Amino acid sequence: MEQKDILQELFNGYTPDLGQEDLFMHRLEKKLQAVEYIKQMQDRQHRRYRYAIIAAFLMGVIVSGGLLVYIMDNPIGQPTFSFGIHSMPFLFLEQNSRMISLTGLAMLMSVGIVVIVNMWQELANLHMLYGKRDR
Repeated sequence: MEQKDILQELFNGYTPDLGQEDLFMHRLEKKLQAVEYIKQMQDRQHRRYRYAIIAAFLMGVIVSGGLLVYIMDNPIGQPTFSFGIHSMPFLFLEQNSRMISLTGLAMLMSVGIVVIVNMWQELANLHMLYGKRDR
């Protein structure tokens, strides 16, 4: 019973100071503005990811198409690139330049596809994590 009376006296003696209500509201508004700023920055980041995915896809299509046209335009007997040196390693590279170019093009396209898929998955994870916001 004594503990209950002591607690009752503590609660009865507590009188909060309501004179700092303006300060509290000012701090609350600052914090709400900070949260709104973070939401805007996340929306901008989502937009940048989308634009980066579109740009990477378009550049991949353009560059790969251009390289493919260039490689296929050259006659089969003509090397794609030449060093002008008749040393064994350079001669081997020159004779197999078409296959080396096509292999490099295939690797470049695969890396581009992996990067685009990775960015798409990261964007989807961020979208799931934060949800879609009303604008």
